[in-house]
Amino acid sequence: MSYKKFDPNFLDDKAFVELAEWQKKQKDTDFRRTGDLLLRGETEMKPKPRTEILTFADAMEAEMSRHDAEKGDSWKECDINELSDGMGEAVEQWWNNYEYGYEQDADHYLDIANFCMMLWHRTK
Repeated sequence: MSYKKFDPNFLDDKAFVELAEWQKKQKDTDFRRTGDLLLRGETEMKPKPRTEILTFADAMEAEMSRHDAEKGDSWKECDINELSDGMGEAVEQWWNNYEYGYEQDADHYLDIANFCMMLWHRTK
């Protein structure tokens, strides 16, 4: 579904029906989310992200927030080599636990994922 000349202040009955049908097809019942997309002028609807991705992103944010008082957003300004080193240390710590048969700690995956996010953000 695409809205070429969409007026965000007006959604006629036909457009609303099309939107409702699209949402039903996508199993997307979050009308506020869809309305926000339209109000921002997005012309194509995107599928709602998978629940697992949203859950993982929430866990990543919680882990980042845990360090806010100490570090804040310092990752945005620090030397990128520091981030690379931190990533290497997180992977090494995970690998050591894996290699020696220790129980895998989900926090290691969050640390690695957060370093990936920071490095990706800084180098995109």
